Amino acid sequence: MSEIYSILDLSKIVKSARENSLLGLYEKALSKYNIAIPIVQSRISELINGDTLLQEKWKSIEKSLKGEVEEIKEIMKSCEVFKNIYNDSGQKRKEQKKEEYDSPPKDPYSAKIEKDADMLRRLQGIEPEKKPRKQDKNGLDADEILNNVKMVQNITNQVENKINNIQKKEKEKEQPKEKPKPIYKKIKDLHIYTHVGFDGEQDKENNQDNYFIQKNFAGHKDYIYMSVCDGHGVNGHHVSNFIKTILPVDMSENLKHRNILTETEKTHEIIKETFIIANDKLVENQNIDSIFSGTTCVSVIYTPEKLICPNIGDSRAVLARYDNDKKKYIAIELTRDHKPTELDEKRRILENDGRIQPFFEDGEFVGPERIWIKEEEVPGLAMTRSFGDRVAATVGVISEPEIKEFDLDINDKYMIIASDGIWEFISSQECIDIISSFYEKNDIKGCCQFLYEESSKRWIKEEEVIDDTTLILVFFE
Repeated sequence: MSEIYSILDLSKIVKSARENSLLGLYEKALSKYNIAIPIVQSRISELINGDTLLQEKWKSIEKSLKGEVEEIKEIMKSCEVFKNIYNDSGQKRKEQKKEEYDSPPKDPYSAKIEKDADMLRRLQGIEPEKKPRKQDKNGLDADEILNNVKMVQNITNQVENKINNIQKKEKEKEQPKEKPKPIYKKIKDLHIYTHVGFDGEQDKENNQDNYFIQKNFAGHKDYIYMSVCDGHGVNGHHVSNFIKTILPVDMSENLKHRNILTETEKTHEIIKETFIIANDKLVENQNIDSIFSGTTCVSVIYTPEKLICPNIGDSRAVLARYDNDKKKYIAIELTRDHKPTELDEKRRILENDGRIQPFFEDGEFVGPERIWIKEEEVPGLAMTRSFGDRVAATVGVISEPEIKEFDLDINDKYMIIASDGIWEFISSQECIDIISSFYEKNDIKGCCQFLYEESSKRWIKEEEVIDDTTLILVFFE
């Protein structure tokens, strides 16, 4: 954006001003700077008005330049202060000269006495008073002018350096960076664990969770599409089973002729379209009532170079990366929970005439934020994206996935994909910490069993029930 540089590009003025008077430098530099700012700000507002991408780009540029611009402003303030000092000093000198001019001339006899007094002081070893040096039209003597010129040169050099640094940084941003060589992370072990929930008295009738592992995904022997679906509502198990049946097959076929490593935009477009079509097929299915039933779908498309992670709902995928400096495994969330507390998700629900609040029982709100029809006490859904949930869909609940991508790193060690049976009472980082000891002794099955038992204890303690729990655990080589 070349308009930005009309604020900052003072170098021409700085160079030409060195040949002019000191006052000319200040006036030209300050004038250019002060006039340019409102014009450019207005121009930038026109350019980015209504364009979200440009607004984000400008915010990024503005943030990166903010420190540099503030320093230049400080330099210009110094110029202005110095100009005032210069003028004040000049005025005082002129007044002094005027006083000397207005004073009556000394008579010759007085001059002789003064000369003799100087001679006497020299004999006594006292230095005589120095005669005033030659002054310019503003009353500054030669030394003062020299010092001021050096000060101005210092200031202008600072301005030039700042401008050059900013332009250099911008050029570096524009130049394409060399892509690091891809890391190939192979899967050492993979294990799936699922367990039906407990209703307080006995195990539930149905496990509403489902999962799928699609190997040789999109025609590639090294690619795997894995997912956990957490059903909810009376027919949640039917909904999650339907998605398990059609989604991996359709997705694999639709991406068969695409290079998912390089065709990012087209790949994302196809993934979103496949999710939405799967939801349409579900809604049209006469054998499944999805009015108040639905499912989450957290997915990871594994390639040895990167992970592609489409997600709807509040199930979650988390990667463990070893930090050599901290000597510990760090949790990297591959997906985001789609809950009504997320600002962008909440905005969409409210814009579609939905209502967000917890259950209201016995005169008080209980539990998490939920989604409701504006004037009715249905459906009470605790997530903002899902398959099915036809009533919730009328107030902004969508089946379009949010997609994130992550390049695999040499320090990536393991990954977990799980329903909220795990995540309700165990944080992402705590989960990664629990898995670490099992990873180091290569006990993937024991790890899955321990995670289920630990989460179940917390469910009983907090809720006296246990949610259905499903997890896919992956150990990398």
